[in-house]
Amino acid sequence: MYKFSGRKSYTEWWQSPTFDALADKVFQNTQFQNFNASNRFQYEDYTAKLNFKPTASTNIAVAGIWIDNHLDFTTFSTNQQQINQGLSIANQGFSLNWMQKYSANFQHKVLFHYSSYQFDYAKKMILTDSTFERFQKLNRITDSGIESNFEWKTAKNFQTDFGFHIQGHDISHSFTSKNQDLEINLNQRQLFVTSNAGYLNFNYSFYSWKSTAGLRYTTYSKLTTALVEPRILLQKQLSTKVTAQISYEKRHQIISQFKEGISNDLSLENYIWIVSDTDQYPIQKGQQYTAGIIYKNHSWLVDVDTYYKTIDGITSLTFGFLNPADAIQHQGKGYTKGMDVLVQKSAANGKAWITYTYQDSQNKFDDLNGNEYFPINANTRHAFSASIYKKWSNYSIASGWFWHSGRPYSVLNDRSQIGSFNTGQLPSYHRMDVSAMYHFHNQKSWSGKVGFSIYNVYDNKTIISREYERQYTSLADIVSTKYKVQDYKSLGMMPNVFLRINF
Repeated sequence: MYKFSGRKSYTEWWQSPTFDALADKVFQNTQFQNFNASNRFQYEDYTAKLNFKPTASTNIAVAGIWIDNHLDFTTFSTNQQQINQGLSIANQGFSLNWMQKYSANFQHKVLFHYSSYQFDYAKKMILTDSTFERFQKLNRITDSGIESNFEWKTAKNFQTDFGFHIQGHDISHSFTSKNQDLEINLNQRQLFVTSNAGYLNFNYSFYSWKSTAGLRYTTYSKLTTALVEPRILLQKQLSTKVTAQISYEKRHQIISQFKEGISNDLSLENYIWIVSDTDQYPIQKGQQYTAGIIYKNHSWLVDVDTYYKTIDGITSLTFGFLNPADAIQHQGKGYTKGMDVLVQKSAANGKAWITYTYQDSQNKFDDLNGNEYFPINANTRHAFSASIYKKWSNYSIASGWFWHSGRPYSVLNDRSQIGSFNTGQLPSYHRMDVSAMYHFHNQKSWSGKVGFSIYNVYDNKTIISREYERQYTSLADIVSTKYKVQDYKSLGMMPNVFLRINF
C-alpha cells in the first residue's frame, strides 16, 4: 500500500479574505503588506509513504517528506529607501521502519532516519546610491541515525523493553551585519556531535498496582560526558472509579533553541537551533515530578494532574538589551510548576468538557535582571476553556469559549534599556469559536463533509505580546541603544467554509 499527498499555496496569485486576516496577524508591525505576484509568500509540501508486508510477521514502511516556504518582499519607505527581505525555510526527511515479530511475546523494531532543516533570512536596505545595510541570519541542521528497539513479554504481567540508538547531529548558525564600510560577524558557529544511547525499561502489573521503571545511558562525542536518565511511574487503582499515579524522570537534550534579539522585521523567527558544547551552550538537563488522580464513572471523567519541572543549561543571546556591547550568551536555569484539570461529560450523541490550567514558568540568567528569576515570555498563569459537541443524524455542531490571563512583557527605563524583565502584564485574552458540519454518509464509492466555522465570533482583538526591536539605521547605532516597541494583536473574526470529498 502506498500513499502520496501534496499541497501548494496559491497566495502568489490570489489572496483570499482568510489569507489577508492571517497575514494581518502574522505580519503586523512589519513592512509586509499588500501581497501580490511580486511581493509574495509561497508554501508547498509533499509526503509519500509505502507500506508492505513480505510475510505475516514482517512489516516495512518507507516514508519521505519535503516542505518549502518562501517569502520575498520589497517595499519603499517614505524617503524612498528600498527595503528587501527574503525568508526561506526548507525541510526534508526520510525514514525506513522495519518491524519483525518473532513470536507472540517477542518483537524487534528498527528505524533508519535522516532529516535536514535550512533557514535563510536576509534584510537589505538601500539608503542612497552609495550606502546600504544588510543583515543575514542562517541556521542549518542535519540529523540522521538508527534506532533498534526490542519488546519482550516474559510473563503475563511483566514486559521488558530495551534497545540502542546511534545518531549524528550537524548544526550551524551565523549572524552577519554589514554596510558599505564594514562587516560584523555577530555570532557564528558549527559543530558536529554523535550520540550513542542504550536503554532498559521494565513494566510490571500486580493486582491494583502498575509500575514502569527504566534507565537510559547516553554518551556524546566531543562533549566528553555521559549521562544517566532514570524514570519511574507508579499507578494505584484506589477503587473501580479512581486511579492515582505519581512519576519522576530525569531528561536531557543537546539540541535546543535560544532566542536572539537581533534587529529584523520578523519577530516570529527570532529563535535559532543550537547543539551543546558544554562551554558556551551547555547541555540542558531537567527533572520532572508529577502526581495526579483520575475519576471515571460511566459518562463522567475527571482528570487532575500536578507537576513540577526544573531545567539547567538554558541559553539566551540578547545582542544589546542590557548594554550596547552585550552580544554574549547568558546561561541560566528555570522551573515550571502547574496543574491541569479536565472535567468531561460524554453522551451517545455528543460531549461537553471544561479545562483549567495553572502554570508558573520562570527563568534566571547570569548577569541578567540582577540574577533574579522572572517569568518566561510565554507564561500564562491561568487558562480556562469550555466546549460542547453535539451530533444528530448527519449533522454536527461544536462551540468553544477560551480565556487566558495576559502574558508578561519587559519594561523599558528612561535610557531606553530593559529596566526589568517581564514584570509587566498584558490584558487577558478570550474568544468564542463555532462550527457546523454535514456528513455525507452511506455513499457507495465516496464520502464527504461540508460545513462552516467562525473563529472569534465576537471579533475580540487583544494585545497578546509586546516586544522590542533593536534599531540599526547608522554605524553609530551599534554603540547607542534604540528600540522600537511592537505590540502584536490577536486574530479577529474569521469565517471559513469547507468541502471535503473522499474517494
